[in-house]
Amino acid sequence: MNSERFRYLRSLMQPGFTLLCLSLAYFLTSCGQTIPASKDSASLIQGNDLKFSVNDIPNGQKVGFALKLKNGDLTKSIVIAEIDKNCSCTSTELSQKEIKPGAIAELRFLINTYGSRSYIDAVATLLWRYKDETILRPLKVELDIDVVDFLVIDHPSIDFGELKENDPPQIASIIVKRGMLNRPWDSLSLEYEGADLQTALLRRDSNTYELKVTADPTRIPIGSFGGDVRLTCKLGAAPVSSVFTIPVSGNLISDLKSSPGTVYFGITPSGLILKKAFVISSSGELSVVSVKSTNSACIATPLADKGNSLIFNCLFNSTGLHENQGGKVLVTVSDRGKRKSIAIPFIVYVE
Repeated sequence: MNSERFRYLRSLMQPGFTLLCLSLAYFLTSCGQTIPASKDSASLIQGNDLKFSVNDIPNGQKVGFALKLKNGDLTKSIVIAEIDKNCSCTSTELSQKEIKPGAIAELRFLINTYGSRSYIDAVATLLWRYKDETILRPLKVELDIDVVDFLVIDHPSIDFGELKENDPPQIASIIVKRGMLNRPWDSLSLEYEGADLQTALLRRDSNTYELKVTADPTRIPIGSFGGDVRLTCKLGAAPVSSVFTIPVSGNLISDLKSSPGTVYFGITPSGLILKKAFVISSSGELSVVSVKSTNSACIATPLADKGNSLIFNCLFNSTGLHENQGGKVLVTVSDRGKRKSIAIPFIVYVE
C-alpha cells in the first residue's frame, strides 16, 4: 500500500516495551479492489493496548487494517512468535516475524463482515519476545467494526416446497428495504444464473423494492430446482457495494404413474412364459422414447406409442431358471416436451 494511504496517529510506547505503533490505515475491499476509506473513520484510543474503531461498514464488506510496528530497541531484535485471534472472521498477515533493531514491520488484518448484523469486536493478541529470550509478552490489538445493512430483507430465503407438473405458476415475493436511510442508493441490481425460475425486481417507492420469483412447472425439470438470487446494492456516496444472497429451492414432482406399481408374475415352474400388463399414465400426452429391462428374461412392449395412458405387455420367460427372479422395467417417455423416466419393479417366484 502506498505511504500516502497511511494516516499517522501517534507513537505509543509501553514501559519496557519496544514496539512502537507508527501508523494505521484502514480500507475496504470490494469486487477485488482495495478502496481507501475516510481518514476520519479510524481512531486510536490511548492505552497499554491498541484499539481501533470504524463506523458504517456495509454488511458483507471486508475491512482491512494495516498497522506499522517499529522495534524501538536499537540493540535487540524482536520476534513475533504468535498471533491469537478471537474470531474466525479475522485473518492476519505479518510482513516479517523478526524485527531487527530500528526496523519496521507491517501487520495487516482482514475482517469479513459477512453475516454480521450489527457489531464486530475482533481482538488479536500478539505474543512477542526478544530474540535471545523465551519469555513471551502480549500486545492486544482490538478492532471494533460497526456494521450496517445496505438492505433489510423480510425473508432470508424462498422455499416453494413440492410442486406438481399440472400446478399453475407459483409466485413468491420478498420486500427489500433500504437499510442505510442516511445514504442514498446508487443502484440495486438482480442476478440469477438459472433458467428454471423467472425473477423480477420492482420498485415500490424510494426506499422499497419487491423481489418476485416465479416457479413455472412447465419450465422446470423434474426433481429439485432453484439456486441463489443475488442482489447487489451500490452506494452513490462511496465506491462500494454489497451482495446479498437469497437461496431459492423447491422440488417438482412428476405426475407420471404406473399401475400396478409393481408387477407380480406369481409362482411358476421353470420353463413357462408368463404374461402381465401394466399401464403408464400422465395428465399430458405421452410418447414412448425407450423401454429397457434390468433382467434379460423380461421383455416389455407398448401396445401404442402415444396417448395419455400407455399399456405395456410384459413377458417373462422362466426357461432354465430355478430360483426367484426380479428386476425393473425402465420406461422413458416424452411428456409436454420433457423427457421422463419411470421404473416398474417386477417379481417372479420360480419353483
